[in-house]
Amino acid sequence: MNVVQLQYFIKVFDCQNYSDAATILSVSPQAVSKGIRALESELGLKLFEKRGSILHLTNYGEEILPIALDALASIEGIQAYAQITREKIKKTQTHLTHVAVGLPPILISWFNQPTLNRLSKKYNGGKFAVSRYDDGGTCLSLLLDGQIDIAIVAGQVDTNLFESHFLLNAEVNLLVESNHPLASHAAANLNAVAQYPIANTCDIRYCRKRMDSAFNHLGLFPRYESINLADQHNLSDFLIRKHGVILTIASQTSQIRIGYPAKIVCLGKQDRLSIPFYCASNSNDVRAQTHHAISCIQLEARQLSRCLKSAEEGDLSG
Repeated sequence: MNVVQLQYFIKVFDCQNYSDAATILSVSPQAVSKGIRALESELGLKLFEKRGSILHLTNYGEEILPIALDALASIEGIQAYAQITREKIKKTQTHLTHVAVGLPPILISWFNQPTLNRLSKKYNGGKFAVSRYDDGGTCLSLLLDGQIDIAIVAGQVDTNLFESHFLLNAEVNLLVESNHPLASHAAANLNAVAQYPIANTCDIRYCRKRMDSAFNHLGLFPRYESINLADQHNLSDFLIRKHGVILTIASQTSQIRIGYPAKIVCLGKQDRLSIPFYCASNSNDVRAQTHHAISCIQLEARQLSRCLKSAEEGDLSG
């Protein structure tokens, strides 16, 4: 007994003759008739009887029909599974030579060229390309559309459209002009920070709620000012004249180019804020290379975590 014989049996039952069954199955009536006879011979049972020009199931045929339907459905299910699995295997064997990563501007200082070179080496020569985005929703849309392979986002993505892979917890530091009153302190507290305007850059959206909650808990209400980091006049006015503060996860001033002396100041232990970052991938992306690329980024993130830890402890060379 084989799948073809079961298909012939069920289709002849549906059509009640060999000719129509053969047409649907795209074979000759003789092939269908021969297949039915072979099945009856193997089972030792008569499955059909002819009444006029119509074929009817015998009592044995009626009892076998539901068993045959279940068996054929199971076989077709196995075949469908095998086809889907073959497609997945084919995708995982596709070599991902270029990895497109979308990330927020607050992480741009980390994804510098030396970092990209190390990632490429870990990935056995594949090239990592990064693009900055100012809105997490936009980046996830690009991920869904397949325009990027990996998105680095603040916070875990709570939807089955994506897979989230923990990357690191980044401590929030303060960037101030070197003559700023806070620059003379090894660490700052929120009460002192609240006395100065805070730059409302695109970075701040990743910790604004957390920052406000911490301030408000102490009865403090910080002032935010929108500034353009690329506008040197605007930046100079904010940092020097207004003694403004920029939030960053950078641990060294050399990681941020502002054109004149500045200093990174940590928040004190009681007032620390951190941002959890995750690598997000499309849940439909079954390529093993994508997960390997994420693993490479996670390994590199450990180095960043050590660097940030040094910043917490006051080791601020740069």
